Amino acid sequence: MHTGLSTAEVQKLKESGFSNIDSSPKPKPISEIFKTNFFTLFNFINLILAIIVLFTGSLRDLMFMIVVIFNSLISLFQEFRARSATEKLKLISSKTAEVVRDSQKKIIPVEEIVLGDIIIFSRGSQVSADCEIINDTCEVDESFLTGESDVIEKKVGDILLSGSFIVSGTVITKAVKIGKDTYSAEISKNLKNIKSANSELMAAINKIIKLVSIIIIPIGIPLFINQFKANGYNYAPAALGTCAALIGMIPEGLALLTSSILALGATRLARKKILAKDIYSVETLARIDTFCLDKTGTITEGTFELLGIININSLENNLELTKIDKINKLKNSDNNLYNLDKKLIEAINILSYNSKDNNETMKALKQVFTTDNTKQLPPDTSLSFSSSRKISAVYFKNQGSYIIGSLEFIFGENKQEYIKKTLKLLNKYEDYRILTIAHTSAEITKDKIPEDTKILGFVFLKDKIRANAAKTIKFFATNDVDIKIISGDSVESVSKIARIIGLKNSELSIDTNELKTFSDILKNCKKYTIFARSTPEKKRLIIKALKIKGHRVGMTGDGVNDVLALKEADCSVAMASGSAAAREISHLILMDSDFTSIPLAVAEGRRAINNISISSILFLAKTMYSIFLGILMLIFAIPYPFKPSHMTLINTCAVGIPSFLLSFEKNIKKTHESIFSNVIKISLPAAISICINIILCSLTLKWFMIPRGIYSGIAVVTTGCLSMLLLKKISSPMTLFRKYIYYSVIILFIISILFFSEKYLLIPNPLQWGIQNIFINIILALISSLIYKLIS
Repeated sequence: MHTGLSTAEVQKLKESGFSNIDSSPKPKPISEIFKTNFFTLFNFINLILAIIVLFTGSLRDLMFMIVVIFNSLISLFQEFRARSATEKLKLISSKTAEVVRDSQKKIIPVEEIVLGDIIIFSRGSQVSADCEIINDTCEVDESFLTGESDVIEKKVGDILLSGSFIVSGTVITKAVKIGKDTYSAEISKNLKNIKSANSELMAAINKIIKLVSIIIIPIGIPLFINQFKANGYNYAPAALGTCAALIGMIPEGLALLTSSILALGATRLARKKILAKDIYSVETLARIDTFCLDKTGTITEGTFELLGIININSLENNLELTKIDKINKLKNSDNNLYNLDKKLIEAINILSYNSKDNNETMKALKQVFTTDNTKQLPPDTSLSFSSSRKISAVYFKNQGSYIIGSLEFIFGENKQEYIKKTLKLLNKYEDYRILTIAHTSAEITKDKIPEDTKILGFVFLKDKIRANAAKTIKFFATNDVDIKIISGDSVESVSKIARIIGLKNSELSIDTNELKTFSDILKNCKKYTIFARSTPEKKRLIIKALKIKGHRVGMTGDGVNDVLALKEADCSVAMASGSAAAREISHLILMDSDFTSIPLAVAEGRRAINNISISSILFLAKTMYSIFLGILMLIFAIPYPFKPSHMTLINTCAVGIPSFLLSFEKNIKKTHESIFSNVIKISLPAAISICINIILCSLTLKWFMIPRGIYSGIAVVTTGCLSMLLLKKISSPMTLFRKYIYYSVIILFIISILFFSEKYLLIPNPLQWGIQNIFINIILALISSLIYKLIS
C-alpha cells in the first residue's frame, strides 16, 4: 500500500508553487469589459459635444446621449451574460481526484493536487495531471488531446496525460507534471489572451468615426465662429447649431442599431442553446466561407450504433445481414431471439455481458443483447481490448473462448487466403465498422490465438452520426460555405463518415503526416477536403494556410487538441461538453454540444448583416449631408438650420425606427465583402439633394425674411421628406411589412411636427407659420424631391 505524501510535504509543495493551478485561458476581466464598452472614441466625441450643449442650458438637446448610453449598455449586458454562462459551465465541469495522503485515501479538488501526489484513477475518471502509472494497467481515451478516437492501453511506467479519460481498469499513479507544465497546458501555452470577434460592421463604423474625429476640429472650430457671428454673437444658438452639425456627422444611430440587432440575434441564439461570447460573434460566424469540423464529438456523437449481424454461412452464401429492426422485433416479441442464429447470438450475449471493456463498442452491444441466462456464466479468465491487440475475449473451462475484434488480428499470420476471401465478401459493407465474432475450445492468451479458432459471424456497427449532420452539411453547401474535416483519426475512418453525410469531394483526403512543412500545407489546403491524422499544431497550420489563401475560416472543436486551431480561426465554436480551454478560447459555445445547430447561428448572423447593410444607407446619407452642410456653412456663412433635437427627430423617424424594424426581415443571402458595397452610390444622391434643399432654405430666409424658427422648421420638414423618399427607395419592392413601416414612420413624423414642435423641437407649430411660409415649404419640398429623383 502506497503511503503517499504527508500533510507537511503537501503544505511545503503548495508554498513552493508546485500545485495543480488551472492554466486554462482566463475570461476577460470585468474591468476590461467596462473599459472596452465605455472608453471608446465614439463615446468620447459624444461626451465632449454633450458638455458643450450642457453649457447652453438646453437639456432637451441632450437626447442624443440616450443613444450613446444604450449602445454601450447593450454590448456590456451581452458580454456579462456570456461571461456568467461560461463561469457556470466551469463550475458544472469542475472535477475532484482520489489521492493517497498520510496512508489514507482522500477526495480533493483537482486544483489541490501537488507534484508527487499518489492519485488513483478508475473507469470513467478524467486524468487531472500528467501521471506515471506505478501499479496495474488501464485503457485510455486521449481523443480530447490528440483527436484520435482509438482506445490506448497503458501499463506500469507509461504516462497518463491530463485531460484523457480512463476507459477500463483502475491504476495507481504519481503526478509527475502539474498545472502549466502538463501536456495539455503546453498545447495551450500560446492562448494567454482570448481574441475578441472581429466585427467588420463596427470596424466600418469606427473608420467613419475616425474620419469624423480627424475633420471635426478643423470643421468644428471655424463652424462655431461662423455660427457665432451669424447668430449675433450669441453663444447658445451657435453652440447648438455647431453641435447639431457635428452630431449629424457621427453615425451614432448606426452604432446603436448594430449593437441592438446583433444583441437580439445573440438572445435568439441563446434560446436555441447557442451562447455568443459577445454580440459580434454572430456577425463573424455569418461571414465565413470555409468551415472546419472535427469528426469525433462534432459530426459523430462519439458513440457506436448497431446496424445488424450475419453468421459466416449466410455471408458465404451472399445473403443479407440481419438488421437491427428484426433483432429488436424478435427480442421484444414472444419469438425466441436464439432462433435467429443460436451460436452467434449466444456468443454475442456472453461477450457483451461478461467483457470487462467499457468502450463504445461494448456499450452498443449491451443495449441490444445480454439475456438473463448470460448472467449465470461468469468467465474463468478474460482478455481486455487494447489498441495494439484489437481483440477482447472471455474464457470458460467448459465452453472455451469467445472472441470479438478485428478479423486480421484474430487470425494473425494464419489463414491469410481465408482472410482475403472473407474480406472480399465484406467489401460491400466497407462503410461500416465490422467486428468478427469467433470461438475456440482453448483458452486465449495475450500472445497466442489457438489454431482451431472459427468464425461464427460478424457484427456491423457505425459511428453514431448526429441526427441532422447530413442536413447541416447540405445547408453549408447550398449557402456557399466550403467544409473541411480536420481530424486525428485515420483517413479511412473519416472518409467513411464523410461519404455517409454526403460531404462534397469526400474522396479528396490526405494523411497530414505526408505534409511535412508549412509550405506543403499551404499548397494543399484548398485541394483536399479531409485532413486525417492531424496533430494540434497541424490543425492550426491548416487554418492559417486557408486564411492566407484569402478564406474566412470557422472552426469547431471540443478537445484540448483543438484549441490552437480554434484561436487561429476567424470564428471558433466550442462544445459545452468539451474542455475548459476550448470553451474559453471560442467565440460561440454550443450549450447542447450539437454542431447541427450552427446553421441557425449562420442564418441569424446573415439576416442581421444584410439588413444592417440596407439600413446603413440611411445612416450614411445623414453622415454625408451633415459633413457637406458643415462645409457649406463655412463657405457661405449661413446659419445652421438644425439643433440636436431636430436631428434626433429626423434620425428617429426616417432612420432609427425603420432600420430597426427592417432588420427583422429574413435574409440569409451570402454576405458581401464589404458592408458598404453599393451603399455610397445609393446614399450620396440623397445627401446631395438635402444639401441643395438647405441652400434653398437659406435663400428663402434671406429673400423672404422668414423668422429663424420657421426657417429651421422648413429645413426639418423638407429634410424629413427627402429622408422618407430615400427610405422608400431602399424599401423597394414594397412588401406588406415594409409598407406598414413606411407609412407608420410618416405618420409619426407628422404627429411630432404638429403636436410636439414647440415643446420638444423648439420650432413654431407649422399650423401657425402663415400661408406664405407653408406655401414656401411645399414648393421647396417639391423642388428638392424632383432633384433627388433626377440624380438618384
